Amino acid sequence: MKKENLLKVAEVGIVSAVYVALVYFFAPISFLAFQFRLAEIVKPFVIYRKHLIWAMGIGTFVANLLFSPIIGPWDLIWNPVMDFIGGYLTWLLAKYISEYLAAGFYGVFVALAVAISLVFTLEIPFWAAFLPVLVSELILLVGGVPVVREIHKRVKFEGSN
Repeated sequence: MKKENLLKVAEVGIVSAVYVALVYFFAPISFLAFQFRLAEIVKPFVIYRKHLIWAMGIGTFVANLLFSPIIGPWDLIWNPVMDFIGGYLTWLLAKYISEYLAAGFYGVFVALAVAISLVFTLEIPFWAAFLPVLVSELILLVGGVPVVREIHKRVKFEGSN
């Protein structure tokens, strides 16, 4: 494996681990309809580093596997896959719109995915699931842009995009 690729794999592992650790430390507020999953603050990394799309899906999968109160296909398949798709679409959009709008899009995308999974797992009304998750996602993802941008500027691996 080329050094450049190895560094990208390491970076995916580090960001995934940070995501999982943040979910662990803030588990009581990281799940269900009234969640404020602080780990989401790392998601804007996909705007700057395409390879970190993988970190979002992997981090979501591992965090849900280890800590979710309702482990099942929605938490282990649907939500991680939606994070991959949302991350990729966000990376694409960020080429054409502001990083804040791209992060906002990712927040809406994730809130929709989480709301759909909560509707089917907890049988709660869509809007009761969507709106609280949307508020927290927008705060964390849009608010995370300046934090992540600064980290992106300061931490450069050879070959990082």
